[in-house]
Amino acid sequence: MRLTHIFFSFVLVFVFSLFFVPQSFSAFDGPIQTNGGSGIYTFINGVMELVVDDETLIPGETDSFGSLGESIVLPGGDIAFYSASRLADNSSLRGIYIYDGTTVSIAVDTNTEVPGFVVGNFREFRAIESLGNGDIGFTGFGPNGIGQYIYRNNGTVELVGDERTTPPTNTTGSIFLLPQFTGIGQPVSLGNGNLVFAASIVIDTINTFPGIWTYIMECSMS
Repeated sequence: MRLTHIFFSFVLVFVFSLFFVPQSFSAFDGPIQTNGGSGIYTFINGVMELVVDDETLIPGETDSFGSLGESIVLPGGDIAFYSASRLADNSSLRGIYIYDGTTVSIAVDTNTEVPGFVVGNFREFRAIESLGNGDIGFTGFGPNGIGQYIYRNNGTVELVGDERTTPPTNTTGSIFLLPQFTGIGQPVSLGNGNLVFAASIVIDTINTFPGIWTYIMECSMS
């Protein structure tokens, strides 16, 4: 893999991506008026169907989905979405899930170990993005702080960079502190399993500098 710094400035930079989903196939989430809950639906060729709602059981659990978040369409028509557990006694259970048209499976959840410097499990997720090839980029929270990760279509979870990662840059830190990421933004797809994201780097106890970073498959880290 190759993590590359492509922009470095005091000027705030916004990165936008355009991705296309066939007009005949879309997924969205919305409220269910009858019980005040929420659900995720597909709209295919003029027909609306329910994917999951807050009565659907989480795979491997006795609790149902709650706090359904954003959903994305993956290549081939699978749907990935974020959700937390509905019941208060299991409120710490959160995850990213995949619906293949028939069943719901777990991509990553708070039982998944975080790849990185400190061993521990994910605690929270946000900002999921389809990277192509069935890969999912996401922002995760864990023992190493906020990080960018990729769920690969072979079931593995890959670290892109977190708050303990030293960025590839010519900037050196102070004698007390190596450069590290902070203020990590959401992933934006470059296609073919690759992504770009915004993040600042900390170079000493008072100075941080914003930048834009790419992460490319099948290359060495630089």
